[in-house]
Parts: sequence; C-alpha cells; structure tokens
Amino acid sequence: MVNYVIPKANKTRIAFEIKYINDSYTYSGRNVHLKIAPNTYAYLESYNNVSNIGYKFTLEEVVGNQLKQKLSADHIEWDAKKKKWAIIDYKIRAINGLKETLTPGTRIDTTLNLKPDDFSSDFNLYETLTRPELNKRIELLQSRGADGVETYLIEKYSRDTRPFAIIILTVIGVIMSARKSRRGVGWQVALGFILAFIYLLFFMLAKGIAESGNLNPIVAVWLPNAIFALIGVVLYNTIPR
Repeated sequence: MVNYVIPKANKTRIAFEIKYINDSYTYSGRNVHLKIAPNTYAYLESYNNVSNIGYKFTLEEVVGNQLKQKLSADHIEWDAKKKKWAIIDYKIRAINGLKETLTPGTRIDTTLNLKPDDFSSDFNLYETLTRPELNKRIELLQSRGADGVETYLIEKYSRDTRPFAIIILTVIGVIMSARKSRRGVGWQVALGFILAFIYLLFFMLAKGIAESGNLNPIVAVWLPNAIFALIGVVLYNTIPR
C-alpha cells in the first residue's frame, strides 16, 4: 500500500493542491550546477519554468582533472515537439593537449539528461513516487550530487518502518489498557495518546536532523521504533500478573 497504491493516489491529490491551493510556482534557483553524465557537467545562470528557457548555459566535458570540451551558449530552449533542447548562439571550445579549436554556431538541437521537470515544483514529490520511481529519483540526485536527497531517502526508509510502528504502538496500547489504575480508564487512554504524540514528535525531530545532513536517514527513521519497542518491553514487564 505505502509503496504502490498510496503514491498513485497522492499524484492526484498533490496535483490538485499545486493547481488550486498553492501559489503559482516560479523556479528561483540561480547559478545551477548539475552533473548530467559521468564526465559531463551543465551550468545555468537562471531558468524560466514558464517559457522553459535557461540562460547563460555551459556544458563541460571533464576527464580526470582536465577540461576536454566546453560549450557556452546565450540560452537553451526546450522544444516540446522534438523533446530536445535547442542551444542558441553557442561556441564550442575543444581542447586537445596544447591545441584548441573554437567553433561558433547559431542553433543546435541536442538531447541532454536534463528535462523541464527538473525545474518544476517538487512540492511533496516524494509522496507521489512508487518504490521503483523513488529509487530512480534517489539514484538521479546522487549521480548529480544534488541537495535534498536525504528527503527521498527518509521517505524510502520510513515506508519500511511504518508497519513496525503500527505494531509497536498497538502493542503499547494493549499493554496500557491492561493496566489497572485508580484514575480510571480515561487516564489510561490519555496516557496512550500522550505516548503516541511523543512518538510522532520524536520521529519529526529525528527526520529534521537527518534532512539537515547531521544524521543518517536510516538511523533517523528506525531510532523512534527502537526506543518505543524498548518502552513497550519495559511496560510489559511492569504489568501486574
């Protein structure tokens, strides 16, 4: 459910929120650096996600620590019909040892490992990805050395921890209901809610630390389960027989 069914349902919900609830999205990134192939690096000074035009574009081929070729262009435009980028007013500088050649041009159509979707809104995008799509997104971000990969790693690992969290909190709830208290059932129910609230608070805290890069994502999502499983064991051992 969490890996295939719910993400597909979230696609419709998130698209509705972006269109009707959230403000119109404008890409505001500046001086964008992307690794789009093992030895190829792209740069954009800015990008307009309405017209799908990137300004002050460069494409560099670097082998080891040596620059082999550099393409510089005034701007690039996305051709929706051809599904390609049109590179406008460009210069290609090729370096071969001590020799260099400079080739100018007005337009060239090319395919890049870069799409307009890379500059579109990523509002809660991780919630709309199935498990295979999530893995591909993580691999893409890691290959580019992009920021924000921790968010997708946390989503991936948390999908594995949720069933265990449900079991652990259910067991704790059963243990709490089995305890007899002079304060009555209401107190036990309230205490159960308090423990659940603390679990959520602890999970959000660990998630925030992991997203900032100060904690391993897999540790962040499993730590609350480990601690509350221990709390469950302690509570079970203190129940009057």
